[in-house]
Amino acid sequence: MKNLNIYVAPGANPGATGTKEDPFSTLSAAKKKAKELQNEFGCDITVYLRGGEYRYQTPEIFTAEDSAMDGTKITYQAYPGEQPFLGGAIRISGWEKESEEEAYTIWKAKVPEGVYSRHLYIDGQRAARTKTGIQKNRAWETVRSDTFQRYRKTGSHFNGEKQCDLYEGYLTQDPMFLTCRNPQDIEFVYDVGWTHSVCPVESVTETKEGIFLKMKQPCFKDCQIKIGMQIDGPSYVENLYELLGTDGGWYLDRQESVLYVAQPKGISIEEQTVELPVAEQLLVVRGEKDRPVKNLVFRGLTFRYTTFLNPGVNGHPDVQANILKDPDDDALTYSYFKKTQSCVVLDHAEGIIFDGCQFLHLGNGAVDIQHGSADNRLMYCELSDISGNGIQAGDFQETDAHPADSREIVRDNSVENCYIHNAGAEFKGSVGILCGYAKGLRIIHNELCDLPYSAVSLGWGWGYVDPDSDTRYSYKPLPHFKRYKEESVCREHEVRGNYIHHVLTQLHDGAGIYTLGLMPGTKIIQNLIVGNYQGSSYPEEVMVHNSWKGNQDEAYTRQKGFPGGIYMDEASGGMEVRENIIYQTVVPIHYHNIMEEKRFRSNIIRDNTINKKPCDHGFPHEIAAGTGITAG
Repeated sequence: MKNLNIYVAPGANPGATGTKEDPFSTLSAAKKKAKELQNEFGCDITVYLRGGEYRYQTPEIFTAEDSAMDGTKITYQAYPGEQPFLGGAIRISGWEKESEEEAYTIWKAKVPEGVYSRHLYIDGQRAARTKTGIQKNRAWETVRSDTFQRYRKTGSHFNGEKQCDLYEGYLTQDPMFLTCRNPQDIEFVYDVGWTHSVCPVESVTETKEGIFLKMKQPCFKDCQIKIGMQIDGPSYVENLYELLGTDGGWYLDRQESVLYVAQPKGISIEEQTVELPVAEQLLVVRGEKDRPVKNLVFRGLTFRYTTFLNPGVNGHPDVQANILKDPDDDALTYSYFKKTQSCVVLDHAEGIIFDGCQFLHLGNGAVDIQHGSADNRLMYCELSDISGNGIQAGDFQETDAHPADSREIVRDNSVENCYIHNAGAEFKGSVGILCGYAKGLRIIHNELCDLPYSAVSLGWGWGYVDPDSDTRYSYKPLPHFKRYKEESVCREHEVRGNYIHHVLTQLHDGAGIYTLGLMPGTKIIQNLIVGNYQGSSYPEEVMVHNSWKGNQDEAYTRQKGFPGGIYMDEASGGMEVRENIIYQTVVPIHYHNIMEEKRFRSNIIRDNTINKKPCDHGFPHEIAAGTGITAG
């Protein structure tokens, strides 16, 4: 079959024709030309992107009009030997010294008026915003703060599990907050159990008792009542100009449109490359349920430098896996949740391939596969330094579990031979690969490591959208919860041959592979999960946990990295867990038995190797050698 080529280069002639000698200057121009050629010749089209930076402030959007014809592909790929970067940052220059101290210098530079970002990169490294010291807690404990006391109680709310007190904000005696600049840009951060929440300050006023920090609503209410882990005091407070100092830090004054950066004495920021991300997304593939976008390939491209503004505007009440409480749902039915944003989104997309791409230095998630997207593949990609989830597949509303239209089902997508590390770099409750309500997700031969919480998370709903939810031993569905006779769409996943190591580095109650709910036909086989804990391990293969009986084994459940191996959480069922290798974890396989025994017995758990190292007799070296990324 004939193949036609189109060329793009940054900074090229705006009136170009798209040939190698006269390349287009934008992907948009190439996209239009590709479709014209396909309509004329009906053949494969390759769009070569020459090396360099393609800068975006709004995403490149592909619609059904940009699809390749059935039986053909339109490929957008790096020119051989060159590296194109699709980036969402503006480069900052024109630095001046604001002040000079004994150990550090504060530099400043103007930014375009109206620019807002929560992220900064200096010489390709994520720079930390200013923050107070971190107050750490243990396991599921909330932070008890001497500096910040919850203040002005307004009532309480029953969240389906317990009665939660509601307050307007905090009382503090720290005078810095009374005189600080731009108090509405201050963010309180909460690391509790398995969650990472953020809530902005609304105002600061002086009272007879002290300084009142009124918090942003409804975020502060949501953080106090959301299911799972609620907040008390903050783990730390972020984004204050007054904290610029010896530990570095940066601050964007949105009122002055000035960026401030503290650098150690003797280091000139004028000699460094400073990138301020301003785009929240770089690529959106957006079809419709009766007209999906089809048959596109993205090969060898690097997506980098995005920001995520909503946490600083409205807050970030994390429920689990960087999925948020819906501010409009105080009934807390385990049915309505908000996803966080990703750099690349597939929406009603089919047959889209990302091959050998990089997703780096992102202020949100990397890739979101949603709304009826099917048969898409990520292969041989690297995801690193991601603020949120690496890859999200499926959606998280009750209507996604039981859709009225089968065209809305996210199905038969795959993540293969990808290297996913340092996701959750900011939002610590994030995971490497997250699967919500979807069907047939294949997670094959990937390496996932250096993650603050879980590596792979499958399923959603805590069993409430499944049949037999009324038979739970505890936390029975409340009267306003819907009951279902049919199973949800979440089923037939395959998690095989993955190498998962060094996860749960910061939060608690997660695992190398974590599951929720009934997922018939799901296979978790021949994965290597190691290095999540260095202490003594639970001696049995499976710990069956009945929390309502109060028989938690404190020697294991409160240890750092618990449980760490495979965690079959509430109502997990219908799965085959076979031939996995698990060592250096707190608990190899943890089952949270909140349903009747029949749900536990619906799983097949066999032939796993636990608590054996490669030097031990009986270690399955052949299986271990077959995990992780394979040659491509």
